[in-house]
Amino acid sequence: MRDCRNAEIDCGRFVCDPSTGRCVGCTKDSQCDANQVCDEGQCSCPDGFHLCGDTCVDDTSPQTCGTRCEPCPDGEQEGVEATCEAGGVCGLRCVAGDCAFCEKDADCSNHSNGSVCHEGQCVECTVEDRAACGSNSCNPATNTCTETPVASRGDCDSCAADSECREPQSRCVPMNFSGNELPDGYCLPLKFDTCQSPYPVTVTRRTLSGAPPEVYCAPNEQNTTCEALADRGIACTENAHCGLRGYADGLCKLDECTFACDTNEDCFVGESCCGLYCCDPN
Repeated sequence: MRDCRNAEIDCGRFVCDPSTGRCVGCTKDSQCDANQVCDEGQCSCPDGFHLCGDTCVDDTSPQTCGTRCEPCPDGEQEGVEATCEAGGVCGLRCVAGDCAFCEKDADCSNHSNGSVCHEGQCVECTVEDRAACGSNSCNPATNTCTETPVASRGDCDSCAADSECREPQSRCVPMNFSGNELPDGYCLPLKFDTCQSPYPVTVTRRTLSGAPPEVYCAPNEQNTTCEALADRGIACTENAHCGLRGYADGLCKLDECTFACDTNEDCFVGESCCGLYCCDPN
């Protein structure tokens, strides 16, 4: 083997290693390109870098994440920035505006919609995390804080979330009237033994907060609503004064509000079903 330390030997584009007399790619880092190091006579990428073409690029950059030689995608969403996560995996985070995407709460730290990541959206709160709401509930339909205090709604009161129901065994359940879905949910008690007046009917529903379907005691949905029950005994001059506005769920009889019934169990305790409506038998 020829010794390049001999002045007659030209290493060309290589350099002469003075310790071995061999022509090598390099003998020191300064002879290598940017981000390269000299390792055993060859210019190579150090730990944390990989080769793309002839250039060593950063494993942790969103432009060359992991072993990629192309940028991480940003989903083409306004206000979204591509990231390079641990393990060389591309990610996304919200940085401005109303971008929709997030993978963890930290992605929402500067987002105007809220600081909780829920199903890829930055939101104000969730059923599980309502810290932003203080003592009020979180509406699971909008993932925003309400003005309704937790545990403030009684049975048959309207509600938006399970946490609003006062009774420990009550949940916020969607209800119908005469086959039509009502706009709000209502706190209804779970069925344990038998259902009592004025909630004699059983319904099996998933709650508005997403609890699995269970059996609840409810008013007779074919005849009336919780609003009509609440108006029982209020002075009136016509049916429209009773019950949920816009629904024919209440009746005005003998100048006071009542509601339709099929049996005495549809009525309040102590009342009777007087033919077609609940009345005081005394």
